Parts: sequence; structure tokens; C-alpha cells
Amino acid sequence: MEKLLEFLAWLVKALFGGDSESPAPGTPRETPVEETVTGWEGDPPYRYIDVSRYQGAIDWAQVAAAGYKGAMLKTVSTNRKLSKRADGLYIDPTFEDNYKNAKAAGLDVGVYYYTYATSEAMADAELALVRQAVYGKELTLPVAVDVEENELKPMSTLDLTNLTAYALEQVERMGFYAQLYTYTGYKYELDMARLSSRWDVWLADYTGKTPKANFKYNAHQHTSKGAVPGITGNVDLNVTTLNYPRIISKKGLTRLREVNDRKRSFTVGAGHPWQPVCCGHHDRQGAGHHPQVHQKGTGPRRCAEQANGYARKKTWRAGTGTASARTGPCKRPAPL
Repeated sequence: MEKLLEFLAWLVKALFGGDSESPAPGTPRETPVEETVTGWEGDPPYRYIDVSRYQGAIDWAQVAAAGYKGAMLKTVSTNRKLSKRADGLYIDPTFEDNYKNAKAAGLDVGVYYYTYATSEAMADAELALVRQAVYGKELTLPVAVDVEENELKPMSTLDLTNLTAYALEQVERMGFYAQLYTYTGYKYELDMARLSSRWDVWLADYTGKTPKANFKYNAHQHTSKGAVPGITGNVDLNVTTLNYPRIISKKGLTRLREVNDRKRSFTVGAGHPWQPVCCGHHDRQGAGHHPQVHQKGTGPRRCAEQANGYARKKTWRAGTGTASARTGPCKRPAPL
């Protein structure tokens, strides 16, 4: 009788108001679907979480004991209620404790920041605060640019793709392994074919299946309602096909790198095939060179690397709109 009354009370709430997301009494908690992951060398697939201030205080020893190997920690976002800055930017108040305690528990750590930037100036302000947050810290997971905000949707696909690429490139300039985070529905706001051909992608998709995408991604956030010992409430769960700690450590991308060269940018011209712009620095994520635009005289100097033997084509665009081109060997420069 008690169970019947409990069920009737739930039914009344469901029909006439109340917490419509509450499960019926006796309904078991939905368990995220386990995925078959290929490409991982070593132990079973690498599973990790991502957290922010919303998870509150975390017992990282329990997280590690539950078998999670790493954590992506939120660093920077915009919230005028939390921020003391005129632009509303803030460092997540749990970031320092999460970094210290996750490292102490033996977890790999990476970071992400949630962008609201609609211009390079706004992106620079966000990235400057990210730089401040990660100064002196060791990261063995990527540094991700989280592009999913609805306020960015009025931008054209071209402009948002260019700005996203710009931000990812600045992350590389810091000396880290850059990664793009977005979700399956947001792929229509970005040119994912272009971005995924150059940068690593961390894709959110909560369908319970391995996402089918027409672009490459290496990490999958498969639920936002995971249950993990040591964390109160829901938490995002992720799985990856790559051994990020080994890749990042081998490439020496674990710490902030101070650079004195001029700021680089990355642009995609309307109707122009996407290609990196050569800066003369070796690409630390793979073969090739970092994209860059150098300011020279009255216009940018571009160098698009060709696949065969580091040959390159240079184009100088003068302020008058005239252009000339040269071809010649493109020697691999010494690493920074």
C-alpha cells in the first residue's frame, strides 16, 4: 500500500506540476553506455572527468580510486556576478584547489575555458587570464577552447571558425596541446572539417552511442549526468582514444612557454581553401609549421606550407592590393 501511495503521489506531480524530471519510484538510475574504444595503447580506454565550480568540493582520492585517470578543470569564463573585472572575466574559484588536489591524487590534469569571445581582442583577454591561471602548473592533458555559447551563433560560420582557430593557435603559442571542445549540434556553427584537420577535437554527444561525425575527433564526452565517488551531484564523463599524457609529455607541451615573438593570427578568406599560415616555428603537435600571420609593412605576409618536403609559397600583399609570389625551400627551423 505504501508503494502504491508513493507511485500515485509521483503520478499527480508528473501530471499537474512538480519536478517532471524525477524518475518514477523504483526506477533505476540510468547508467551511461560503455563504449568500445580503439587506438588506446596500454590499459583499457582512458576515462576522465571534467569539473568546475558547479561540482563544489571534490574528494579527489575517491575519484582516483574509482578508476578515473584524469580531469579537465575549468579555468576561465565570463560571469559579471562572480567577476570583479569590467569585462566580466573570472578564474573559476575551485580551480586552484582542484588542480592541487587532483595532482596530489595522481590524476592527469588538463584545463578548458568557456569562451564568449566575438573578436580577437576579447579572445586575447580570455587567453591572458588562462595564462595567469596555468602559470607554473604542469598539464598532461590538453588545453581546450570550449566553443558552445549561444551568444556566438549570430556570427557567420567563417568568422567564428577564424576566431576559434585564432584562439587555438594562441594556446599552442603558450606551449600547450590545443584542443577544441564543442557538441554535435554546434558543428553547424563551425567549419569542423577545417578545424579538425588541424586541431584535436573533444566532442560532446549524449545519445549513448559513439557519435557519427563527418570530421575527426579523439575524445568523447558521453554524459553530463555521471555519478562518481567523491563528487556530489552530476559530473561530465569522458573517454578518449588517445594516450594524451604520453603524447603531451613526449612533445614537451606540459608547461607554459614564454615567447617574445609577435602575436600570430590565423585567417580563412571567403571562398579560399583553408590552409595554415607559416610562421617559421615547428608545429609541436605534428608535422608542419604553426599557422601565423606576420605584419610586414602595410600587409600580412603569408607562407602556406606544401606537403612535399617543406616547400613553401610566399605571398606579400601590399597596401595597394598588388601581390607577388615566390617559391623556395622551407627549412625546418629549430624548436623554440
